[in-house]
Amino acid sequence: PAMAPATCPLSQEAHARIAAVRNAYIGLWADFLRNRLEVAGERAVALLQILRTIPDSGKDEDLLVTEADFLYIAGASRGNDHELLERALACYSRLVALPDSVGNCNVRRMRAETLLRLRRYQEAFQAFGEL
Repeated sequence: PAMAPATCPLSQEAHARIAAVRNAYIGLWADFLRNRLEVAGERAVALLQILRTIPDSGKDEDLLVTEADFLYIAGASRGNDHELLERALACYSRLVALPDSVGNCNVRRMRAETLLRLRRYQEAFQAFGEL
């Protein structure tokens, strides 16, 4: 089932937490891509804890992508942690199913990369082939 856009009215504090998470996004990816895996993994887990305080009904598509990416980084940084990568895959799969998904191409690519890290090669290559 497709997710509706964020509908839950959020407190000012919740909006501040979301802003902090969004502001940390680029730096977290930079750490991960520079192979600073320990730092990236720790930061991703800390940011996921913040996101856990936001109800799903208060998360828009962009924030759901952020959550999926943080799960991916946390899983990849922890030696391809199966549970974290499966959670990332579930997020990406839900996002791909959304009609007119803004970042559908990027989300589909990250879904394929997550499948690779999970060693689900046949599914991964099929997903890359569909890009």
